[in-house]
Amino acid sequence: MDTFVKKKTQSLFVHFQGHPEYGAETLLKEYRRDIKRFLKQERETYPAMPKGYFDAAGERLVNKFREDLPTGHGSDNSEELMDAFPNDALARTLQRTWLSAAIAIYRNWLSYIVSKKTGVSKLSRWRPYKKMSSENQ
Repeated sequence: MDTFVKKKTQSLFVHFQGHPEYGAETLLKEYRRDIKRFLKQERETYPAMPKGYFDAAGERLVNKFREDLPTGHGSDNSEELMDAFPNDALARTLQRTWLSAAIAIYRNWLSYIVSKKTGVSKLSRWRPYKKMSSENQ
């Protein structure tokens, strides 16, 4: 993920590259969709595994799924092949490394907008993000 601010007179726009707003399983759904597109021959290359997204066990699951695919796949059996995709097991291996950064980005951005709109800086009221317990996520 990357951010930049495009300087314009009176503009409060912030542009994001990447998706800090993504929920924990959103990228998994997109990755699964891209694998399915490969199996249906709607794309030429097998999609790269998202970096830093799965723990070691999840990476092994993804690699095993790919290794177990038959070499001659085609659109007629893509649904059957995707039935073997370990979606539920992978969901338990997600790292969510972007969460604290995403919260800080949005918190700071909203604070900046408030300060520009009201003329009062609210930044001093914000506290650093504290990681939530697993039961609150």
